[in-house]
Amino acid sequence: MKIINNTFKFSFILFVATSSTHAINVVLGGGTGLNDATDETNWTSNNDAATNGGAGLAYNWENVITNSWDPTPNVDGWDITYETNTNHTFGHGFLFNQTFDLSQTQNGFENLTYTTHFAANTKNNWRLIMVVDGQQYQYNDAGTGNYYNGNNAQVLTNIHASSSWVNINNVGIGGTADTHGTNNPNLQGNTGIVQFGFMQWGASSAGATAATSTLRVNQFEVDVLYTAAVVSEPETYALLLGVVGLIFVMIQRRRS
Repeated sequence: MKIINNTFKFSFILFVATSSTHAINVVLGGGTGLNDATDETNWTSNNDAATNGGAGLAYNWENVITNSWDPTPNVDGWDITYETNTNHTFGHGFLFNQTFDLSQTQNGFENLTYTTHFAANTKNNWRLIMVVDGQQYQYNDAGTGNYYNGNNAQVLTNIHASSSWVNINNVGIGGTADTHGTNNPNLQGNTGIVQFGFMQWGASSAGATAATSTLRVNQFEVDVLYTAAVVSEPETYALLLGVVGLIFVMIQRRRS
């Protein structure tokens, strides 16, 4: 190094902070305690009519009179009461209480797998849903909104792309069954709080319906694969501080 005007002019040496980057799997649901998705107390729903940007989980898409969830758990799960006119479309959403913070990641989701098994004595149609920073989305398979029927298990993997999900439209009682918006979440970003869930839904172009459906979650697991965000190692900071200290000492000695 050369000293010019009592300052160091030196070839710039870049100390790049090393980092720990590795793939991580996190599974929400399917466990015990707060991670037990079969425990009704680990789920959230409400009887608020959904809006296009709101938090309501009662989807009154078309000709719905009553769409009510009883939050009291029983041996069979929950009860949902529906009442509609003819030519109806409705749904009711449930969100698993645990959330995922995208800031933990470098580039969001690298894979996303839902493993589910729901059961109901009536209205056993199901769609997967997701909330990102308060905006609701549903899994959008081939532009139709993926759903499956019956009391059975379902595994959907590799559904992490932002384009795999579309926001949920809700037009209220007496509206039309336009359930799909045009907005996608940013699942490959590193900001946002994500919550996972499902909806129970029903539709008919024929007669009206009035029924209480008993709903049970037999299995719900969300497997998230991501690469951890870059975090500089403490040893690197210590090295940089040591180099700065050495330069300071050399400057002081030169001045004296």
